Amino acid sequence: MFSFFKKSHEATSQETKLISLVALYIFCVIMTETLGVKTSPVGNISLHFGPINIPQLKVSMAIFFIPFIYCINDILAQVWGYKTARTVYRISLFSIVGLAFFSWLSTTLPASMIFVDKESAFDTIFGQTIRFSLASITAFAVSDILDVIIFCHLRDKLKGKSLWLSTNLSDFISQGIDGALFVYLAMYVPGDVSFWAGNHAFMWGVILPYWVFRCCMSIFATPFVYAGVKWAKQ
Repeated sequence: MFSFFKKSHEATSQETKLISLVALYIFCVIMTETLGVKTSPVGNISLHFGPINIPQLKVSMAIFFIPFIYCINDILAQVWGYKTARTVYRISLFSIVGLAFFSWLSTTLPASMIFVDKESAFDTIFGQTIRFSLASITAFAVSDILDVIIFCHLRDKLKGKSLWLSTNLSDFISQGIDGALFVYLAMYVPGDVSFWAGNHAFMWGVILPYWVFRCCMSIFATPFVYAGVKWAKQ
């Protein structure tokens, strides 16, 4: 009888932890979509080397949330398995699609008299959110599933050992692909001839520091993945 209640309590505890991680995951995804439209300069750093001419390196505000997404991804895959991680990934995709749809709907519906003077700013922000959301759906669909596949492959190859290696390698590769795909789909403007100048230079000025920052934050977050796995298994 006592063993039954113990097992029941453990199951409830596991479900609570899973729900908490999923809620945090969705929160980070939504914040990435809404704040990622803004970029901030990385000091006065520029990059000039051969044909590369990037006048200013920039980073998206999504940088504060992306590492949490991949950390939670790894914890879910390590503790609950690939299937659960895939399910959470699908839920997050629906949340992005919902954000894109309601952003479009909110910019399409007419504004009330009291809001007319703010309508232009509102449409500018949420009009961008639609394109960013569609770009994010594509990039996220590729990189997030790739992150889970690479992580699970490395975990199986290493027989559950060296979690730090599986976590960081999967994150480095998937974050690089995510950043490049997202920035090009969200910010590309046709017409530039040179791959390293004009709008291309702006995009690479976002992609490169974005990837470096995310890799550094991924390394910094590795102890939290270990702690998260230990907490989830308790």
